[in-house]
Amino acid sequence: MLNGGGAIVASALTNPVGGAIGRSPQAIVSLSASDTFGAYCSHAPRLVRVDGRQVDDFEYSEATGMLTVTLPRQAEPVELIIDFPRGSGRRP
Repeated sequence: MLNGGGAIVASALTNPVGGAIGRSPQAIVSLSASDTFGAYCSHAPRLVRVDGRQVDDFEYSEATGMLTVTLPRQAEPVELIIDFPRGSGRRP
C-alpha cells in the first residue's frame, strides 16, 4: 500500500515473491510530490534511495509498519526506491 502527499506517477514491485536468486525485493515509486512520503510496509526496509541517492534518515515503525521519507522540494517527479531484505517478499 502506497500513499504520497502528491500524485503517484508510476509504481512497481520487483521480485515480490521468490524471483531471481540473490535479488532483494524492491518497491519503485515515481512521485510528483515533495515534503513527506508515507507507506505501510510489512517488513522493515533495508535501504531507501531518492533519485539514486541513499537516504539515511528515513523512519520505520515496527509497531505500525509505517515508513516515512522526507522528499526534496522540486517541481519534477522524484524516484523513490525501497529495498527490502532478501526473503521478505515470501509469504509465510
